[in-house]
Amino acid sequence: MGRRPPGPQRSRIRLAPRRGHTHHDAHTVRSTLRGETSRWYRQRHGPRSRVRQPWSPALTVELTPRGTLSEEALRELEEKLGFALPAEYRAWLAATNGADFPVAAQLMPRGLDPEDDLYGHRTGGDRQTELLYAHGYCRDVLTLDYLPVTRLTTGIVAIKVTEPECGSLWYWSESTLDTDEEYTPEYISTHLLRRVADTFAQFLELWEIDPTSPFLDSADPERTAP
Repeated sequence: MGRRPPGPQRSRIRLAPRRGHTHHDAHTVRSTLRGETSRWYRQRHGPRSRVRQPWSPALTVELTPRGTLSEEALRELEEKLGFALPAEYRAWLAATNGADFPVAAQLMPRGLDPEDDLYGHRTGGDRQTELLYAHGYCRDVLTLDYLPVTRLTTGIVAIKVTEPECGSLWYWSESTLDTDEEYTPEYISTHLLRRVADTFAQFLELWEIDPTSPFLDSADPERTAP
């Protein structure tokens, strides 16, 4: 681990309270899979052609979008955030207003589980599905160069909103911190983030269904895990 950053303006890490692992609870996870995100991807990038992991059968991750966002709502969101959203991510938000992960979704290649869904704006649900809320609670962790798009059980995934590399996706793992130490957002953003994808579309392509998950059977009795 890098050394503790010097200077008096260090702030102790503070994260939003954890929710239960709702993505692993078959009674609370919605298993209805819809294709809005897939259509959005195909319109911009053509048909999917991905190399799957050797252990993974052809189980496609289909996100459940929450609706759409008007241009007026997007401008309101950007005004409250204080910056313009990366163009590709902005187009995805306009088409989906965030999205819910299906049962047993994992971020590959590390097999990381989602704690929250993909954030939106004025979703009408839990505040932890809101971009503005996530943007606020991450101020002790990330600089204003990064906007959280979801939270994993092990950390945060954020999109870079400034140049260079605007629109790229980055992952911060809570395991990189010593809980007895203090770190600035500048130190974390400079030294402890790991690149996930160059674009938001690539980030969406990294999600796989874990075919060994017992929650697949619970969510869909007709589906059996290998």
